[in-house]
Amino acid sequence: MYGFVFSYMMSFGVSFLLSTFISLPVRERSSGAKHCQFISGVKPSTYWLTMFTCNLVNYVVPSLCVVAVVQLFDVEAYVHGSNLW
Repeated sequence: MYGFVFSYMMSFGVSFLLSTFISLPVRERSSGAKHCQFISGVKPSTYWLTMFTCNLVNYVVPSLCVVAVVQLFDVEAYVHGSNLW
């Protein structure tokens, strides 16, 4: 029962986290930030490498926090054997 409640709460929290990830590209698209950067002379490879790095940091940090919470609560279905890694 404890594992079910834990997974339900984690999925609820992660859904809010994912909604913040989608708001960034939408806001960038509506403001025209990419277009302004290309007009000002930023190379496309520099733009995409920077965007990749920023998105990687934005996704990896919360993912590591989720793994830490799973280990902290020690829910057997998630941490038993090789289920976590």
